[in-house]
Amino acid sequence: FDNLLRETNVYLVTGYIDFTEKNSYENRAGLFAPNGELIGSYTKAHHAPFDNDTFPVGTSFPSYETPIGTIGMVICFDYDFQYTTRSVVMSGADILAVPEWQFGRLGRIAEQQKLIFRAVESRVPAVSADLAWTSIIVAANGRVVAENDEATTEGEPGLLIGDVRLGPRDAPTMKWGNWVGTFAMAGTAGLLVGAGTLALRERRRRPSGTPLAAE
Repeated sequence: FDNLLRETNVYLVTGYIDFTEKNSYENRAGLFAPNGELIGSYTKAHHAPFDNDTFPVGTSFPSYETPIGTIGMVICFDYDFQYTTRSVVMSGADILAVPEWQFGRLGRIAEQQKLIFRAVESRVPAVSADLAWTSIIVAANGRVVAENDEATTEGEPGLLIGDVRLGPRDAPTMKWGNWVGTFAMAGTAGLLVGAGTLALRERRRRPSGTPLAAE
């Protein structure tokens, strides 16, 4: 695809299989420059359940500076895990590129929403290119800038175009990581306990058999 890159003068992120050794391979995403040069790559960090993946998983989360921004990559099932995208953004990425192959329309219902959460949690835009139903461009605030037609069939060519601001990479999760979720859960539990305690006290104060006052 060197000629395509030179003709369009774009930076390209695409998934590919790297056969590192005989009977061994790695599931990777590569970032290519407009001249066709491979700038860098990312190795998928998580096996998807039930797909019999046997490739070695990646343990690094790089990002790469380009004239159009610092680009980070994750692959498909990787963004089901908040720490994966957070690690890529913490390495410097101010935009995420996500090649993926989801499972039919389930991807549109579930996985697309997860990518929106990852963009908001990291405060960076995300661009997903799927074989079919979940291709989407998401701004850092979670706004869907563009998405493919729900009627798109698997493998059908598609084109999404949208403008997004890079970064700003200033979400609380970037500073405090999973503690943000822990504090949120603890706060929610505290509110529930508090509400239940107040309701119980009110019930005990009211004499037995006393009807509730009409509103």
